[in-house]
Amino acid sequence: MKWFFIILISTSSFILAGASALAQKIEGTVVDSATREALPFTTFITKDVDEKILGGTIADADGKFELDITTQTNKVEVTHLGYHPFIIKPPFYSNNTLNVELNLNEELLSEVVVQGERTSREFLIDRKIINFGIDLQASGGTVLEAFEQLPEVETDPISNDVKLRGSANVRILIDGKPSPLNNADLLAQINASHVERVEIITAPSAKFQADGQSGIINIVLKDKVIKGLAGSIDLDGRTNPRYGSGINLTFGLGELNIQGGASYRNSFSVNKRTVYREFQMNGNSQNVSAISEFSGDVSNINIKADWFLNTTNDLSLSYRWTNNEHFITPVTHIYNENSGIVVNRLHNYHQHLSRSYNVNYRKRFDSKKQRFVDFDITLNQNQNTLPSKAEVDDTVVLDNELFYDNYILNTALDFTWDIDHKLSVEAGSLYTRKFIDNNQLRRSLEGSRELAYTYNEHNYASYILLKKGWEKIGLQLGIRSEYFQSDGLINNEVNAIDREFFNLFPSAHFSYKRSESLSYSLSYNRRIGRPSFYELNPLTTINNPLYRREGNPNLTPEFTNNIELGVNWNKSKFSLNSSLYYRRTKDIINRLFDVDENGNTIMIFSNGGQIQTIGLENTISNSLNDKLDHSITITGYYQYAEPELKDFYYRNQYNYSLRSKISYKASNKFSGDIQWNYFGNRRSLNIKSDDRGYLNLAARYKTLHNKGTVTLRFTDIFRTNIYESTRRSNNIYEEIMWRGQTRVLVLAFNYRFSKGDITLRKNPSKSYSETGALE
Repeated sequence: MKWFFIILISTSSFILAGASALAQKIEGTVVDSATREALPFTTFITKDVDEKILGGTIADADGKFELDITTQTNKVEVTHLGYHPFIIKPPFYSNNTLNVELNLNEELLSEVVVQGERTSREFLIDRKIINFGIDLQASGGTVLEAFEQLPEVETDPISNDVKLRGSANVRILIDGKPSPLNNADLLAQINASHVERVEIITAPSAKFQADGQSGIINIVLKDKVIKGLAGSIDLDGRTNPRYGSGINLTFGLGELNIQGGASYRNSFSVNKRTVYREFQMNGNSQNVSAISEFSGDVSNINIKADWFLNTTNDLSLSYRWTNNEHFITPVTHIYNENSGIVVNRLHNYHQHLSRSYNVNYRKRFDSKKQRFVDFDITLNQNQNTLPSKAEVDDTVVLDNELFYDNYILNTALDFTWDIDHKLSVEAGSLYTRKFIDNNQLRRSLEGSRELAYTYNEHNYASYILLKKGWEKIGLQLGIRSEYFQSDGLINNEVNAIDREFFNLFPSAHFSYKRSESLSYSLSYNRRIGRPSFYELNPLTTINNPLYRREGNPNLTPEFTNNIELGVNWNKSKFSLNSSLYYRRTKDIINRLFDVDENGNTIMIFSNGGQIQTIGLENTISNSLNDKLDHSITITGYYQYAEPELKDFYYRNQYNYSLRSKISYKASNKFSGDIQWNYFGNRRSLNIKSDDRGYLNLAARYKTLHNKGTVTLRFTDIFRTNIYESTRRSNNIYEEIMWRGQTRVLVLAFNYRFSKGDITLRKNPSKSYSETGALE
């Protein structure tokens, strides 16, 4: 019945059709009147003589728009945050063209720093943009916690893996740039309050680096360019316990803009796990009970300077420093039916010290059209210290010291040239170099062993992208070439890792605008899934006494072909967005499970076989009135696996989920929402997970003349977010139950302040969209 409901909604969305009144189609571009910069996502609304809304549209990322003018249209209202509203009266256009120039709103900062009250979504030809707004469920939390509230994204409750459409092979970028950290560590150290929007790109064009089979998630941080002084202070605490604070300042002098911030967070959490294990080789069994405590501190400092040399030349410099230290101390009681109880204690200390440097230069060649060249250099450094110690019945059995340094250098040159209003060309090149130096010293009862792992990676890429538009049709074609070479040493063994590839990655996007309220899209791309550092690295930490992974340096890439069909329908205060997608992946990287002589589960990796996936995504949003909003997202997929291995149990795999959210704005000062998350049964190669669901509540009150906000939220109020699964292999059968933090109360406070007359200037939007190699 659940699948019938999902398929019914998706099918109905694809056959929607509507009739519209006779209209004159006009097109144009909206720009800043002073800088001539395009103003993306500007809103256009048409009204009749009685102020009734007839229709409207939103400009695309390049400030271009198409608008229907009916015979009843009396005026067009144009609005963009930070700019004066603009009213257009008849006659509206000349030769079906309407170019709009908006003037800056030079009010005080209280008018400039206004942030959207509600998280909103915009659907472009190749991506979905989620404008965070002031999301109540994300207040006082990290980006990883905020992702738990996004229906488009799934986070694994145990591993914190981030998944798109059931796949953890997703590329996460910060302001279009990669990080040397793994996804979970990266997202756990960024405050959600620093995020302006999230771009979910499930059909990346050839402009984007080809890694990330299920797509790319680009997190765009808040970035102001002003004249004057502006700032904000954040404080939060919770019952875990946990607390944090942060401050951000922006100071602009016109030609020079400086912004920076600092934050600190202290965290503590406890999770409980029970495992029943059966060993297939001898028929013995174990009952395991474990309690794991996590405590840590994250400190962050960032600074950025924008220098507007003149109207055609901009230079930006930025630096970010992060120190992430935490302790993980699981205590595990293992009951063996033959030998009684064994108590195992682990002591882990992790330090991740990261530094990021960026230089960006943009040269513009035309004041009216998007014609510019962008040069960008980014260096990421990540140093990791990961010692651990294992005790069995108060006897030290293992002392493990692990150190590794990780560097990513990106150098990119991007070129954009509008030939005319409907035709543009983008081209560029990228060089990425990655270096990893990894050392491990293991001391155990059997003796000591030293291991060393060194890895080099080079990626040379270039792309060209052609964009063409007609009255109702949009077309985007591109191709990307990548030459990839890597080499590495394991204990000084020459050519232990030696890989070299050259590949082409085409992409095509087609859109059809049936009317102002109904549009369709069709896309195709080819992607690659290069093995991650997590999968390649033979040296590992030990966070669980019964489980470890062993990387395979000889893994080869996966290749995926993706096709996606989408529909977007907006009518008054109701909207529906649906996607039907298909992907086929070859040379898949399989996760296998084995058992060593001590009864520990070992996860290993191996290439081989293919997997085909078909899935549906449906999001329905409805503004019931000015005070009440409701949204529901239903997703599901089915995939058929044909791995080249014998140790697997489920060839037919599936998953489905439902997220529902109701938001209520009682007054200008008070608002609240309630969110229900439901995740259905899931099957992968060796794992079957039971369904789970949980409820979150949140409320916010504005104070201090609306410059301050106090938010209170309550997560998993019924303590139902419990993860239960079974894992099967030829050697071991395991039943797992995991419970994380439940009934957590979070209190957050934010205060915005200003000094002097603040004028908002259009940010030159230098975030470059290329990526480095996978971690």
